[in-house]
Amino acid sequence: MKKIMTALMAVFLLAGCSSNSAASNSHSATGSGYGNYAAADTVAESTGNDSSGELTTSDSTKKIVYTGSLSIETTDYDASMAILNKDASDGTITIESSSEYTDDSNLRSNYLTIRIPSDNFTAYMSDATSLGSVRSQSTNRDDITKQYNDKSITIAALQKEQERLQEMMDQATTVDDMISIESRLSEVETELNQYQSDLANLDNEVAMSTINIQLNEVLEYSKNSVVRKDSTFLDRLKNTFSDSWKFFVNLLETLLFLLIYLIPIAAVALIIYLIIRSYRKKHPKKPKTPTSGPSVAEKYKAAREKQNTDQKQE
Repeated sequence: MKKIMTALMAVFLLAGCSSNSAASNSHSATGSGYGNYAAADTVAESTGNDSSGELTTSDSTKKIVYTGSLSIETTDYDASMAILNKDASDGTITIESSSEYTDDSNLRSNYLTIRIPSDNFTAYMSDATSLGSVRSQSTNRDDITKQYNDKSITIAALQKEQERLQEMMDQATTVDDMISIESRLSEVETELNQYQSDLANLDNEVAMSTINIQLNEVLEYSKNSVVRKDSTFLDRLKNTFSDSWKFFVNLLETLLFLLIYLIPIAAVALIIYLIIRSYRKKHPKKPKTPTSGPSVAEKYKAAREKQNTDQKQE
C-alpha cells in the first residue's frame, strides 16, 4: 500500500512538472505581437524561431475568434431576407437565431445571429451592401492563443497521468490499491473530458465566426450625417443660423400638416352652419303680437281715481 501511494505521489509530481514546463513554453510562444488582420486563423498550433533565436508563435498559427456587427437599412425587406435565406440554404452561413417584429408604421425589423466560416468572414462583411445600406459596421478580433495552448498543455499532462495510472492499475495487487488508483483515475478522466470539450468549443469558435445583423425596413434611406464644426465663433454663428432656418421650415411644415388635419373638421362645421342658416330662412320667427288690455300706467291711474272717489263718498 505504501508503495502504491508513493507511486501515486510520483505521478502527481510528474504531471505538475510537465504542466509547468509546458506552460512556460506556451508563455514564450504567445509573447509576440498580433500582426496584420487575417480573415481566418484556423491552422494547428506550431512554433518557430525569430531572427534573435527566441521561440515565438507566428501570426498564421494564432487562434483568433472574429465577431462582427452590422446595422443595415433596406427598402426591399423581402429581397434582403431572401438573400440571407439563400445563403443559409447554400451552406454559406448558418442562421442561429432570428427575431422579427413589425412597428406601428407596418415596417419590419429583424435581429439575426449568423455563423460563417472564418475564411469567408472578411469577404462577407465587405459584401453586406448587397443586403441594403450599411449604417454601422464593427469587427472584434479576440486572440485566444494562450487560452488554447494552456488547455492543450493540461490535456497532454492529464493524458500522461491517465496512462501512468492505468499501468499502475494493472500492477496493483490489493483491493485498497485498486480503489485508490481507480478513484484518482476517475477524477483524471472527468477533468480530461471537460478540457477536451472546452478545446473543441474553442476550435469551433475559431473555425466559425459570428455576425450579428440588425436589418431594418425603411421607406427611404437615411441621409449621411454631416460633421458640424463648432471650434470658432463664426462656425457656431453659422450653425445657429442654420438651426434657426431649419426650425422655421419645420414650424411651417408642422402648421401646414395641422391645417390639413383641420380641413375635414372645418368642412363638417361649415356644412352644419349652412344647414342651420337655410333652415332659419325657411322658417323665420313670428313677431310677437301686443296683448290687449290697459297698460300699467292706466291701471295705476284708475286705481288712484277709485281711491279718490271712495274718499269723497266717505
